[in-house]
Amino acid sequence: MIDVDGSPSGYVAWYNHYNMTSGIRMLRPVVKNDKFGVQRMEMLAIYFAIADNCIHFRKIKNSVKNKNMRHQKKEQQQKITIEIRSDSKSTIEQLRGLSEIRDMILQRIFRTIRKFLKGLTTTSSCIILFNYLERTRNLAGLMLEQLRRKKKEQQLVLLNQDNIVARYRRRYL
Repeated sequence: MIDVDGSPSGYVAWYNHYNMTSGIRMLRPVVKNDKFGVQRMEMLAIYFAIADNCIHFRKIKNSVKNKNMRHQKKEQQQKITIEIRSDSKSTIEQLRGLSEIRDMILQRIFRTIRKFLKGLTTTSSCIILFNYLERTRNLAGLMLEQLRRKKKEQQLVLLNQDNIVARYRRRYL
């Protein structure tokens, strides 16, 4: 299970519950008030979650495949389920094929995600699920929120240091 989130400020994050790893990437920030900006970042978050965890997925797939060959008959093969969760309902609906994708850039990202997943699902019995997750329960979103707070605190510290230096200069110079 992987939680994903994207921010229009240019960050995407994912959190893999299986191996308790995470990743945050800085991308080019979206143009302010861009029509599909938030959705693009959400879709890119899913893309990078899949891309960054692809090696992990293959390892699991190979270990399950080896177990199936050793212990079970072909009819009883164990299936791998990969659940990708996002707090963007529209993105989840687009990935499930329930909603139309109007933006050309979103369509390109979607096709790339589909290619990635096609490689995973065709060679083994792997099931990919896209599910909606409440914003308050999304660990990737919480990671982005912590990052935003940390940056804001750093800016405040720098601003306070500049104010102290300016006061010092006025008094003693």
